[in-house]
Amino acid sequence: MSILTCLENEFADEIINKCEENKCKLMLNEFENKIILKGEKLFNNIKICDCLIFISHNDQILIPLVELKSKNINSSSIIEKFNNSITEAENIITKCNINNNSCKYYIILLVKSWRSSSEFRTITSQKIKFKGIHYNIIPKKCGSSFSDIPK
Repeated sequence: MSILTCLENEFADEIINKCEENKCKLMLNEFENKIILKGEKLFNNIKICDCLIFISHNDQILIPLVELKSKNINSSSIIEKFNNSITEAENIITKCNINNNSCKYYIILLVKSWRSSSEFRTITSQKIKFKGIHYNIIPKKCGSSFSDIPK
């Protein structure tokens, strides 16, 4: 069973059409084979990203974990959300019996604007460590396209 079929079967109530909140969104138009899960619908008892996206692309599963911020940016809360999100995304991959070697994670923070350059530096200097791999937080403006992020 493919990852997308598994997600449709197991998480139908958590699927959303767009990764968007408060006029902040990630553009995904160029990717047809995708499922977007709403983080808060998946797990209402932990801090988690707004969108967990699973894209089947060129024999890989691309997994952007996206936090949308239109206002306040709290670095410790954002780090906690990303840490929880990557763990839960891995649990979903395991539940769907997908080889996690074909998966590639992207930690994306979309913001309308930064209040200060120190706020930007604080966030972007953080790394998300998971299974011995350090992931950079990719900061982008609301409305950015996932296709603009190097794969």
